[in-house]
Amino acid sequence: MRLLALVPLLMAPSRAFFFHYPSVHGDSYSYEGDGDAPDHPENLFQPDDTFTDVTLENWDLSQVAVLNLPHTVQKLSLVKCKLSVIPEEVRTLKNLRELYDSRALSSFWCQFED
Repeated sequence: MRLLALVPLLMAPSRAFFFHYPSVHGDSYSYEGDGDAPDHPENLFQPDDTFTDVTLENWDLSQVAVLNLPHTVQKLSLVKCKLSVIPEEVRTLKNLRELYDSRALSSFWCQFED
């Protein structure tokens, strides 16, 4: 009987290790990766998403061409993400007010004026 009580405790760390999902709180979206590229980066967002605050952390985005970011994004944070360049789609976000790019050795933050 005691052994059965340990099963949920043993499963919890493995579920956390094998299943990475984005965290959604209202209009905020955050997704922490494992240092690799997302399997299907173009599917991270749906066409009808209306997130205003997006945080992507610990992803290798150096070979990612398109993320399909929602047009409603006002604040984009790229924390510990590998990037070769800021994707062109970020430049075309009309509602973007803040862009934060934090890498191991440098940090970039800008706020846009109306």
